[in-house]
Parts: sequence; C-alpha cells; structure tokens
Amino acid sequence: MKRIISMTTGVVLTSLIFIGIPYAELYGEQLSTTPTTTAPATQSNEEQINISDTMRQQGFTHLFDDARFNITVSDKTLTKTPSLKVTRLMTAGEAASFAAPPAGLTIGSTLYIYDFGKDAQGDIAKDITLSLSYTGKDSNAYIAFYDRNKKKWRGLNSQLKDGRLTATTRFPFSQVAVLEKRPWLTDAGVDLWAIPAKAVYVVDEKGNVLLSKNSSQRLPIASITKLMTVLVFLEHNPGWDTSITFTAADDTIPAKYYLKAGDQITVKDAFYGTLVGSKNNAAKMLARSTGLTKEQFAQKMNEKAKALGMKDTTFVEPTGLNEKNISTAKDLTILAQEAYKQFAVLQAATTKKYGFTTLKYNTVISTKNSNALLGKVKEVRAGKTGYTEEAGFSMVAQGAQNDGTLTVALLGAPDDNTRFDVVGKLVQMAMKNGKFTFRIAGL
Repeated sequence: MKRIISMTTGVVLTSLIFIGIPYAELYGEQLSTTPTTTAPATQSNEEQINISDTMRQQGFTHLFDDARFNITVSDKTLTKTPSLKVTRLMTAGEAASFAAPPAGLTIGSTLYIYDFGKDAQGDIAKDITLSLSYTGKDSNAYIAFYDRNKKKWRGLNSQLKDGRLTATTRFPFSQVAVLEKRPWLTDAGVDLWAIPAKAVYVVDEKGNVLLSKNSSQRLPIASITKLMTVLVFLEHNPGWDTSITFTAADDTIPAKYYLKAGDQITVKDAFYGTLVGSKNNAAKMLARSTGLTKEQFAQKMNEKAKALGMKDTTFVEPTGLNEKNISTAKDLTILAQEAYKQFAVLQAATTKKYGFTTLKYNTVISTKNSNALLGKVKEVRAGKTGYTEEAGFSMVAQGAQNDGTLTVALLGAPDDNTRFDVVGKLVQMAMKNGKFTFRIAGL
C-alpha cells in the first residue's frame, strides 16, 4: 500500500496531462515503426532501465513480467528521458478493490505502472505503444488507465490480435490494466453487481422487492421525468382538443417535434408526443397548456412526488434535460406504478406510432415510440426511456401477466442496446413460469 501512496504525484500528473493533450494524440493509430532494440523479459515486481542515446535514436521494446506487459518506443520518440521504471502493482482482484471498474466491467489483467519520470512531460515526441497479454473471451476488451483525480478508469483505443491488446498513448506515467465485460447473467443466476447499470430496482405491485442494486442512489433521470409531467398535466387538463401555439421558447434539443413558430397542435398531440416520442418541446407545450407558470408547474411536480412517497426526488422542469431532475431507482418504480394506473398514460405508452397534422400550417408529423421493447418482448407492456450524457441510458418499464404486474427501474446503462437488453431479460426472468422470482448468484 505504501507503494500506491508514493505514486500519487505521478497519477495527478497523468490526469493533468490528459486534460491538455488533444484527442487525436491520445487516441492515435498504432506505431508503424519497427523497434530496433529489445530489452530482455523480466519477471521481477519492478524494474528500471536506463535509456541510452542509441535507444532514443533507434527505438526499443521493453518486455516486462515474462512479456505480459510490453512498452514499445519508436525511433526519435524520446529526446532526453533518462530511464523507464515498470512495476507489477497488484493482481486483477486486488486492483478491482483498489479502483473499481465501471458497472458491468471487471479487470482482466494485472495492474501495471510505467513511469518515464517526472521530467518526461513534453519530452515524448510521438506516441508510445502499450501491449498487454489477454486470454479472456471478451472481443471488446480494452486497455484502460486509472485517473486518480477523477477516480475513474479511462479507456484507450485498443486492438486485440493473437492474444494481445495494444494501444497508443503519450502519457509519461500511467496505471494500466485490461477491462473486460463481466457477465451479469450466468447459470448461477443474476450477478447483481455485474449488471451494467448504476442502479436497478425491481418490485411487484404488492411492494415485494425482487432485486435491488444502488436503488437509493440519487441520479439524474433524463426523460423519465416526463412520467411526472403527464401526471401533473392530467390534474390540470384544459381539454384534449385545446390548441397550443408553438413559440420560440418551446424549441429545444435533441428530441422534438419540428414545428414552425406560430403553428398549433392539440393538447392530445402534445401528450402523445411527450410519451410516445419523448419530444421535449411537446412536454414544454403540455406543461404550458395547464396555465401554470414554469415555477408553478415544477412545484406541482415536487408536491406530487412527495404525495406519492418519492422521498429522494427533485424536479426543476418538465423535460428531463436539466440534470437537477434527480431521483432514485426505487422512487421511479413508484412513479411508474402510479403513471400506468392512468388509462391515458398506458394508452399512449403502448402506442407504437403516433401521427397528426398541425392546425395552422397543416404539417404532417409522426413519431415512433422510444421504447424498443414494445411489441418485441411480449412480457413488457409499457416503458419510458431517458438519456442525457450525465444520466446515461435509463428506463422504467412494467411487465404484466395474470398474476399481476412488476416494475423495473434501470439507471445509467452504458448504451442503448444494453439498456433494452437488461430490462427485457429482467422482466422475462422475473415472470418465468408465472412466478415473480429471481435467482441471485452467490445467494
């Protein structure tokens, strides 16, 4: 552990360098120059080599830990760096405890440190190549370095060939390891902590908790916000055929109806746009149709959340674009259960495609449901998606069968496909053989 502490300065240096280096330099192509000098492989825990003028001029490859970790420096890459120190710091299991990888990933190699010295910043004229042995089964595994400043792993653009991963970088110092997928669904059941999401919560209509991971962690919820928007709207609905005029203040990005200023749509069109296509300008128009100010509408959203028992939820606006709209997976199952009790909400949520013609300019508009599971996973009857860069790919969904319903909330999945894959499989597994059950690995 003392060794880790002694290298803190170097890690901070790495983080600072990362901020200053252009993306193209960090993720450059693999070096084409063939090294002319090769240092012998070593199995010691730590080794330091002196870099001669010949090595600087001609390039070299240093083989470390029986060639499990190699560093290649091409010709004329270093101008004055005197030495290179490489350390085998800890095993994969120890590294995972020291610096936990992102959800759904695990460390697939020993954790190594390489160090060209504190004076090497600006002395590396071209990218160096890192190469780690990898015998795992994940074809998408990659080399990553640990940023102690931000307390997170950062991936390097990596190539896998013949049992080795290679990547290029210009960092003079890094802690590096292989990151690979950690299967969350195995023969032993659900590996709860391997589920590729920040938080997951599954509950049936009686309140029985079937699965919980970080369910009380407060996180941005993106467009899942719109479920609360429509609940508040329904309590102040001016009439489904009421027209709403589109204004410049309603315009937003990225999901939206493409409307001209001054055009008009009905309240029903805004309602369906909010739930089917998750259109942000439709949600703004829907909220405005109630006659409430922005501040009043947000206040009603928070009052509704409190009344429902959503103790860890805060809303500031109706679209979900603002990252201050925060909730938990647990609270969102409460929201979804209440929302899907409303016939109008359930009807819109189960609509695959909605179309209409604007009232003033007669523009024909249509939108598809953002819930990719609708009609594909029969056990899923309704769902609401959400995405922003800060929130990740999130979703609440409800499954139904003769015995009742269950609700899944998933926050912070890494991508769109993972979100739908996990939610769909969780619903299917919980409803298998007509029983709401999960088999949790290790329990």
